[in-house]
Amino acid sequence: MELFDLRKSTLSPKEYENIINPMIAITVLQDEYIITQDKLYSSNSIEGFSVERKLPLHTTPPLSLYYRSVLGRISDLLNSGHLIMTAQEKRDFQTYPFFIAHEGDLFCVNDTLYDSIFTDNVIRYFKNTVLGTSAPPPTHSDISPKTLTYGPGYWKTKDNDYHGLKNLGVLAVNRATSMGDEGRIFLSDGQDLANTSREKAQVWSPLPHNITFDNKRIIEARSVIRRYGEERKIYQKYRESDDAWTVSGSSWQWIPGVSDEDYEFKK
Repeated sequence: MELFDLRKSTLSPKEYENIINPMIAITVLQDEYIITQDKLYSSNSIEGFSVERKLPLHTTPPLSLYYRSVLGRISDLLNSGHLIMTAQEKRDFQTYPFFIAHEGDLFCVNDTLYDSIFTDNVIRYFKNTVLGTSAPPPTHSDISPKTLTYGPGYWKTKDNDYHGLKNLGVLAVNRATSMGDEGRIFLSDGQDLANTSREKAQVWSPLPHNITFDNKRIIEARSVIRRYGEERKIYQKYRESDDAWTVSGSSWQWIPGVSDEDYEFKK
């Protein structure tokens, strides 16, 4: 386990997912670290004290009132999120408060267990760290956390923008091209809509209530974790493409093909 003072230390964005529960960190601090006064106030000094891992020859200082007060000051820093401890163990909800969502956001997996000052400060330090850098990759875990803001789900279509004015020009060209097809009513064939375009707008939503419990559990385990309400837009064109279900082997369809209810799973 490693101890970092976020007021002075540079922690990579990806390391934030390895921050452990402050109560566990305080226990580790008492059992595995020794706190001594740092009269030189070195760069690693924490509130004027040196906090170092115990060596075999180190003895635990007596629990005097002074030592208790120092330990209390260090514990307050852990509880407030300025001082953090990281570890790389198998993830569980009790040990690891933070999770990096698919789009690179850091969130607390169960903020009711922690002081809001702790979670707010850690997330603030994280946001300052990622300024001007690319978003870190998501947390890879068998655990699928779910909060009111983040969790597993699916892309639900809320609108299709058919680019009215732009498509009118495309349809006019298609109409002129189809005039040679005697006896055929315009728009009676998919080719009449060729190269028209649209944008499919979808929003990340909680899983619907009409799926069975077993299916919901399977999807939640496989789903990526995103912020509910996150939106995406997919640009599509109407074109002829391969279709194994038709006799001709092709059909007219929106490309790229996207379902109105689209699930996104971990890779």
